[in-house]
Amino acid sequence: MSVIFLLIIVFVVLVILGFPIAFSLLISSLIVMLKQGIPTLLAAQQGFVLLNNYTIMAIPFFILAGELMTTGGITQRIVNLANALIGHLRGGLAQVNVVGSILFAGLSGSSAADTAAIGGVLIPAMLKEKYSKPFTVAVTCASGCIGPIIPPSIFMIIYGALTSVSVAKLFLAGFIPGLLIGIAQMVLCYLYSFHGEGGVWPRKRATFKEIKISFKEGILAIILPIIILGGIIFGVNTPTEAGVIAVIYALIVSIIYKETTFKEIKKAFYRAIYMSSQVLFMTAAAGVFSWLLASNNLGTRVVNYLLLLTDNANLTLIILVGIIGIISCFLDALPATLILVPVFFPLGEMFGFDPIHFAMVIIITIILGGITPPVAPLIYIASSIAEADAVDITKAIKATIPFLFVSYGLIILLIFFPLLSTFLPNYFLR
Repeated sequence: MSVIFLLIIVFVVLVILGFPIAFSLLISSLIVMLKQGIPTLLAAQQGFVLLNNYTIMAIPFFILAGELMTTGGITQRIVNLANALIGHLRGGLAQVNVVGSILFAGLSGSSAADTAAIGGVLIPAMLKEKYSKPFTVAVTCASGCIGPIIPPSIFMIIYGALTSVSVAKLFLAGFIPGLLIGIAQMVLCYLYSFHGEGGVWPRKRATFKEIKISFKEGILAIILPIIILGGIIFGVNTPTEAGVIAVIYALIVSIIYKETTFKEIKKAFYRAIYMSSQVLFMTAAAGVFSWLLASNNLGTRVVNYLLLLTDNANLTLIILVGIIGIISCFLDALPATLILVPVFFPLGEMFGFDPIHFAMVIIITIILGGITPPVAPLIYIASSIAEADAVDITKAIKATIPFLFVSYGLIILLIFFPLLSTFLPNYFLR
């Protein structure tokens, strides 16, 4: 256990000193390998083994598709459609924020991209309608968590690559939980509207003609998830091939909308290359780190400790959610996924959980770390768009707590009702 302790301590110290997460993972791994007398060449080998995976190839394509969609004016059209459909409800723009995130989730696969894209359009609009900064930030970052739950999802792709669980089934499994979280957030926004967070209300209901125009302008955007999942369900393409289709489709749609230039498309490619490089380097570094944890039997030790507490499968999973939730407070979702999944995946097999059900509980718990203090990167992304000061950010963290509460409530519901995550995969991909 001393080796695991050393690995974690060195990693934490490096992060506190300001080292990037990827370098902290790699350096701490190399130090432990030297202490154990393991050839450091194995670090390169383990990193390459993880990257040399057909499924992982989907990540750069979905990142590029998301960048092209954002550059091509897709986000504004999605917001306009959501506004036309439900903008007249109490807490109108807050409701639009959530629905916009649900629709955008089918394009980006990333909570950060969702928060930045939807927030860039709706945060200024919500502030203009006199929503408070803390609430505006809270609803934007909380709804941004829906991005990687409703497919496509970068985290599901990584989970599948790490565990050999079907990415196609994971994609389908995310629909119902993602929609339930969105509905719960809409209910919260409705309740908040009775406590000074209703914006300008009553708002004028969109006419049928306005809805028709918004739908016509946004149809090319919202049809992409249908193309991606339809191809996967009917066996036309793999998730990786779906990423390529998404890029080609996003490029065509951006040209059709005529809201982008060749220069902006070129910048989108550069941003995608930069982001993909970060993700893949971190994936390789975390692969070495998690390999050391696994080779030193951390997973087995955790399972044994949990068995001392209880042999009830559901209670064990609730405890595991608590452990992962605490760890995810301090790590971004990507390194958390890469480090924790290989360690805890065997626990699901040991207790006989359906692998899809177990995966969704773990993935959603890790994603919620994005809005859980002290790190909470999504809160800071939304706060920077809102130009919030330290006081506003503190209040935003407090305003986010009810959204966290209902999301964790959904996880508990998911634990006791596996059908919420397994129904669609079992129905379409038997």
